[in-house]
Amino acid sequence: MTNIPLSIVIPVYNKEAYLKDTLNSILQQTLGLDNIEVICVNDGSTDKSLCIIESFKTNFVHLKIISQENKGVSFSRNVGIKNSSGKYILFVDGDDRISKNSAKDIVNYFDTVNDITAIISYPIFYDDGTNLIQNKRLIDIKNNKVLSIQDYPQISQTSINICIKNDQDILFNENLSICEDQLFTTQQIFKYNTIGWVPSAKYIYRKVKDGAASTTHPFFTFNQFLEFNKELKKTIYENKYRKQYIDYLWIYNLSWRIKIDYLFPYHFHRSEFRKAYSKFIASLDDIDNRTILSSNILLNEHAFYLLSLKTKNRPCISIKENRIYLIDNNIVLDELKDITMVVQRIRMISDDKIYILGFLKSGFFSFTERPVLMLNGDLFVDLYESSNSHFNSKIKTNIFWGFELEKIVKDGDCLDFQILLYNVNINVNFYFRDYNPINSSQQKFIYKSNKYTVKYTNSRI
Repeated sequence: MTNIPLSIVIPVYNKEAYLKDTLNSILQQTLGLDNIEVICVNDGSTDKSLCIIESFKTNFVHLKIISQENKGVSFSRNVGIKNSSGKYILFVDGDDRISKNSAKDIVNYFDTVNDITAIISYPIFYDDGTNLIQNKRLIDIKNNKVLSIQDYPQISQTSINICIKNDQDILFNENLSICEDQLFTTQQIFKYNTIGWVPSAKYIYRKVKDGAASTTHPFFTFNQFLEFNKELKKTIYENKYRKQYIDYLWIYNLSWRIKIDYLFPYHFHRSEFRKAYSKFIASLDDIDNRTILSSNILLNEHAFYLLSLKTKNRPCISIKENRIYLIDNNIVLDELKDITMVVQRIRMISDDKIYILGFLKSGFFSFTERPVLMLNGDLFVDLYESSNSHFNSKIKTNIFWGFELEKIVKDGDCLDFQILLYNVNINVNFYFRDYNPINSSQQKFIYKSNKYTVKYTNSRI
């Protein structure tokens, strides 16, 4: 190791279209090129990537070019780590870039806190070709700070926008084809159970990536995904804060997979699928129910979906004094205080007939009986399982109850809805979809037809 402050490791495989932008972003660093070592690991590129790297030889004071047969990104990063001379190591992929102040701001802060953390992270921005969109992770923290996993268990550092000490004692797991960066950063965080944060720097991630499906779809990666979970658990060492951090990290990975139906390996044969499904559920059973419900990344409905999948410590319903609770071993997880009635369509279909289409929405329905919907205390409204049970997802995540009704009305009529569940009267919370004449988003609650004015006020139509 020399007195160079920073080594930047760039794994390169067929990045000729973007590599110049990456290298130019490093040339512009305000830290100064005398203070930066650049290590480009050419991972068997078959395009002009190597020629582009070599064309920058005269631009960099410290440039190492290492060529090898194609071994994958983890192997390439490890080669870069082993050949790094800097005090710190920063990673940049061959199609991404960093803001010109990033290296200086990160190194300067790292020098002040390297006795209490082994890793620094900084904001990631997504470049879609037109705009830079900032990831919202830690967006409210405006100043440099070292964060402990005890105080910030939901940090979930999942990407390579990191800088580490050049200890070379931890390498990327070359047996993992996915999530290897998450495992590596978790191991770095667990050295001190902390991570530094430098909000002034920027890692700019190019949104269009080649071969993305092969790195996420269960057809290619389901077993690797479970292996990643297994490797994560090896890092806990009976530390409850590490366990909580890992649980939230696992939930993060599940959150986006739920939305696009990337949870399960549907291509497996029946017996193989059952075994794989059981392993997945076992990983879910290991997470405390309160952790799932408190996740800031999961939609509430998706949190209830994960709870409903559990086979161990699966929550259940408890009714006490006309109140409905979701409990886990007599511990109250949540209380059902109201049910949302989502109105999808409301209109006058004739001079004296109103039409309403909607559904009742609550995560509790995954654990309860079918509710009873009544209108004006005497009309029972038929309920059916709604297609909206696929809530913000291609997976059927919840059980929502749909309804459709037509009602003869006259001037001055009121439509009062009542929901009963286990004979408990539940408060109705209306929500009118955007394309309705009555619209919750636009705060428009009056609809005028030829004959009637329809108003919504105080849970009443």
